[in-house]
Amino acid sequence: MIENTSQARRGADSEAGSQGANTNGHDAFVIDLPVNYGKRTKANDGTAVDKVDVNGLRPGDEEYQPFNRPSVNAKHAEETARQLALEKRRKHWASARFARTSLDGCTEPWARKLAAEIDAWDAGRDPTRDAPQLMFKGDRLVNAGASDVQIAALEVLTNDEIAALRIRAAAVREDCRIQAREAGQSLAVARRNVNPVRDRWMTLDQLAQMPEPTELIPSLIGSGTLERWVGMSGCLKSFLALDAALSLATATPFLGARRFKVEGAEPVHVIYVVGEGLAGINDRVHGWCQERGIARSQGVKNVTFLNGAAQLASDVDMADIRAMIEARGTALIIFDTQARCTVGLEEDSATAQGLAIAKVTELVNETGVTALLLHHTPKSNPEVGRGTIAWTNALDTEWAVLRPNPSKFAVRLENRKCKNGADGHAIAVTANKVDLGGGRSTLVLQPEAVDPSVTDVDLTTTPIEDWNGVGANFAVPMLKLAQANCIPGVGLTQARLAKIAAEVVREYADHRGRHKKERRVCSDGSAISAIKLLVKGEKLVVARVDNLQHTYWQPKDEVELTDAERAALQSTEDAARDADGAA
Repeated sequence: MIENTSQARRGADSEAGSQGANTNGHDAFVIDLPVNYGKRTKANDGTAVDKVDVNGLRPGDEEYQPFNRPSVNAKHAEETARQLALEKRRKHWASARFARTSLDGCTEPWARKLAAEIDAWDAGRDPTRDAPQLMFKGDRLVNAGASDVQIAALEVLTNDEIAALRIRAAAVREDCRIQAREAGQSLAVARRNVNPVRDRWMTLDQLAQMPEPTELIPSLIGSGTLERWVGMSGCLKSFLALDAALSLATATPFLGARRFKVEGAEPVHVIYVVGEGLAGINDRVHGWCQERGIARSQGVKNVTFLNGAAQLASDVDMADIRAMIEARGTALIIFDTQARCTVGLEEDSATAQGLAIAKVTELVNETGVTALLLHHTPKSNPEVGRGTIAWTNALDTEWAVLRPNPSKFAVRLENRKCKNGADGHAIAVTANKVDLGGGRSTLVLQPEAVDPSVTDVDLTTTPIEDWNGVGANFAVPMLKLAQANCIPGVGLTQARLAKIAAEVVREYADHRGRHKKERRVCSDGSAISAIKLLVKGEKLVVARVDNLQHTYWQPKDEVELTDAERAALQSTEDAARDADGAA
C-alpha cells in the first residue's frame, strides 16, 4: 500500500514537472516536435543519415521542400552576380586617377552626377583647411554609372600629373589662408581705427611740446623717419647699410669714424630684410667685427635678418614685421632692395607704388622705427632713384651713393634731400680688403683720409675760382649760365636751371668711334651741387617765391655778362651745329 502510494506520488510529480518544464510556469502554446528532431540517426545498415525537419522529413524525401520558390532563387543569384561584377570593376578602376577637368564638356548623366558631387563638396569645404578636389579615383566613375568603355575614354593621370595637381590643390588652400589673414588684418585695422582724425588736432602749444627730431647716426640717419639710399649696382650700398646696422647694434660709430659717434648711445635692435645676397652676409659680418675689434656675438645679438624680401604692400608681411618691431623695440629696419620688396607694383606708377609708400609710412608713424630702403638708379643717371618720383616726395632723407671709378673701392654719399635740415653735404668712403682665412676675404668700409666734399673756405669772401667741395668745378660756368638765362625779378628754379645746364647741344663720335653727348655745362646732379654752392656763397639770391612755394633764383646784384660772354653762351648750339657740319 505504501509502495503503491509512492509510485502514484512520483508519477504525479513527474507529470507536474514535465508540464512545468514545457510551459515554463505559464499557460503557453506547446509545440510537439518529433523525438528525433535535429538529430542524426542511423539507417538499418548502420550508416548516418541527415537531420530531420519539423515534420520528421529528411533531405531527399519527396515531401521535403522548405523553400520551394524557383523565381526567388534565380533573382537572388542574379543580384549576387551583379554585385560581384560591380565590385570587381570598382577594384579594377580604384587605382586610376582622373582630373576634375576631364568631366568638363561631358553631357552623359554619370558625368554630370559626379561633377555635381565634386562641385557640391568644394562649395561646402573649409577653404583654409581643405584642399579643393582637382582629381578623383576611377571607382567613383563606376559608382556614378559609367561603363568600362566610357571610363577608358578618359585620360588617366600619370604620377607626375598627380603630384602636380596635389601641389596645386595645396597652393589653392595656402592662397585662401593668405587671403583670409589679409582680410582679417584689414578688418582689424578698420575696427580698431587706431588713428582717427578727431584725435589728431593740435594747437601751436602742443606742437611746441613735441620732442625735437633726433638722429640715429649724426648727419646720416634720422630717428622715426623714412629714408632711402640710391645708387648703381656695385656701388657698395649693401656694405654701407650693413655697416650702419652693425654700428647701431653695437653702439659704435658708423664707419668707425668719430664724426659719427653718438654720445651716450646704447645698442639698439636692427632688422635687415635681405632681399638678395644673403649668402655673403656672414663673411661681411665676420670681417666687420674683426676690423672693428668687436666680438661677433655682440655684433649679431641685436641684428635680426629676414631671409628673403617682405612685400611692402602686403598686409600680412607688414603685420609680421610690425610684430617683430614691437616685440624687440627696433630702431632701424633696412629693406634691401626696394624693387625686391615691391614685386608686382609698376615701378613708374605713382598709384601702384603709393600702396607700398602708404604701408611703410604707416609703419614708421605708428612704431617710431626708421625705415631705410636701398634702391637702384637707371644707367642714364646714377644720382636719382629708378621709377616714380612719388618715393622721393615721401622721403624724409635721400642719399645718392656714387662710385666715380669702378676700378676703385671708393664711393661718395651725396645728400639729395633732407626734410628737416640742410642738404647738399657729402661723405667720402673707401673700402679695405680684409682677409678672413681659408681663402676667403671681404670688404670693410672706412672714411676716406681726405674728404674733398668738405668745404673749408668762406664762400662769401673767397673768390669763386678758389672754392672746393661738391660742385665747385662747375660753379663758375653755372653762374655764367644763370646770368645768361635769368630774367631780373623773375629768375629760374633750381630744377629748371639744372635742366638747362644738362641740355645736350650735340652728339658726336670720339676717336674710337664711340657716340657721346655734349651737354651745355654738366649733368643734373653736378649742376644742382654747383647751384647749392652758389646759393651758400650768396652768388645766387632769391628772385621770388610763387604761390606753390617754389623758389626762383637769380644772380646777386643783377650781375651782367660781357657782350662776348653772353654771345658765347647763346651761340653754343649754333657753334656745335657748325662744327658737326664741317666734320
